[in-house]
Amino acid sequence: MEIISLALLLILSFAIYFFLSMVGLGGGMLVVPMLILVFEIPPSIAIGTSLFAMSISTFAATMGYWSRQSVNWKLALAYNVFDIPGIILGALLTKIAPTAVLEFICGCGIIVLAIVVLTKKSIQKRSASIANQEAEDDNFYEPDFSFAWTGKNLIVVIFSSFMGGLITGMVGIGGGTVDTTSMISIGIPMNYAAGSSSLAMFMTNIFGAVTHISLGNIWWDYAIPLGIVALIAAFLGSRLAPKLNSTMLRKMLGIIALITGLRLAFNIL
Repeated sequence: MEIISLALLLILSFAIYFFLSMVGLGGGMLVVPMLILVFEIPPSIAIGTSLFAMSISTFAATMGYWSRQSVNWKLALAYNVFDIPGIILGALLTKIAPTAVLEFICGCGIIVLAIVVLTKKSIQKRSASIANQEAEDDNFYEPDFSFAWTGKNLIVVIFSSFMGGLITGMVGIGGGTVDTTSMISIGIPMNYAAGSSSLAMFMTNIFGAVTHISLGNIWWDYAIPLGIVALIAAFLGSRLAPKLNSTMLRKMLGIIALITGLRLAFNIL
């Protein structure tokens, strides 16, 4: 790789991993298009190379959030239960249904989640309540997320876990957008949603990366620099995120999710 191309790769990828790690995303939704459009890498290689780097970025982000006690492992596991069935079904659907139809369905689902995150007032009230509890209690370690396992919230958790895998299998982007936005939609505070989603994505990405390595879908001259940058940028972003205004980060995530949904559903933006 030429020096200029390497420098461009490092600068763009650092910005992507740093920014998206702050809202609980792994970076694949932007890194894959970057590799294809800017560096003219074949799509299958771009996806495999990105998955390798995403495994590192989500690991680094998880460690950053974990060091600030913002990872709930129960949430992370719950959002992985139906990932694998979703990925398998998504891959099968690509063989029998037009890609445009699949992208429209996935996009509409993400748009709904984005609108909920941007407009639902009860999210702000529950998140604010937990934030106040943290501020008032010096011995506070982790809030009670039992409300995620009851009634409609449990349905949202199960559905989102499945949808995250389905989207990954159908259109080749990570399910972090679904995971994080759905956690916030049921009232999980932004920092815990981002941290728990990072752990959930890491567990999924590592299997995807191993699969692509076995298939030879990784260009190591791109993957290694991406991995190094992902490790640094995602850790720094995840460490900074809890210090920022949670409402601002929630709105940023909602806007990213909305753009992603519109892009998938209607092929715009």
